[in-house]
Amino acid sequence: EKGVEAETLACGTGSIASALVSHRTGKTRSQEISVRMPGGELKVGFEGPSSDPQKLYLEGAADLVYRGTLEL
Repeated sequence: EKGVEAETLACGTGSIASALVSHRTGKTRSQEISVRMPGGELKVGFEGPSSDPQKLYLEGAADLVYRGTLEL
């Protein structure tokens, strides 16, 4: 990821890609897949065939890491 100087503990894009490949290659049959990473577990879900998913979702825990004000 641009600007990241160390390993990240989770990757949403990678989780979705891994889940779709896992389903498409027959490693899993469910269209709702749990992906475990050092930063925690993410739930990936999709509708339609894994070769052409129509709706994707990603669920997992989130932490507030910054609070600020933006003046325009």
